Amino acid sequence: MAQRAKCQGLGLIKFISELFKLQMLTERIMHECVKKLLSNVEDPKEEEIKSLCQLLRTAGKFLDVPKAHAHMDIYFQRMRELSRSTNVSPRMQFMLQDVIELRDRKWQPRNVVSARTTLAAVHEAAAQENQAFQQQFSMFRGGSKRSAGCNAERAPDGWAVTGGSQPRPPSKAGDLSHFGH
Repeated sequence: MAQRAKCQGLGLIKFISELFKLQMLTERIMHECVKKLLSNVEDPKEEEIKSLCQLLRTAGKFLDVPKAHAHMDIYFQRMRELSRSTNVSPRMQFMLQDVIELRDRKWQPRNVVSARTTLAAVHEAAAQENQAFQQQFSMFRGGSKRSAGCNAERAPDGWAVTGGSQPRPPSKAGDLSHFGH
């Protein structure tokens, strides 16, 4: 029962954050939520830290605007203090540190590549991949490097044809007269 209430609490925080992102809640309300979650610096509850981290992961980018920068600096200073506190479990310390680092990276997740890619670069990479695929594909269709020096001709379907350009006459079913020749 307690676990379900905790989960619902985090879901509510995420919901509030999403409402703020949709501009259905004001910045003032969000700052009040952050202040409330950071009010117990001496002995914070685990749920308060989790909720604070969830709120800032979801809406921090939208709260961290120039006019609120001073407030955000104070919040993150308190979070740094909490992340070094002996009253906070190591798990919560790491959770706080993750959000602090997220802000340091300008709210970009760890796994996002920072360099922007142009459309031309995407097309070029796709063309290179396609060319590499075609080269690899031709190896399976009789285009090995060893046979490149032979007098192998290519049929329209890409298969290597050996033995001359004259097609064989169709053999009759059951005719084994040319077998082994």
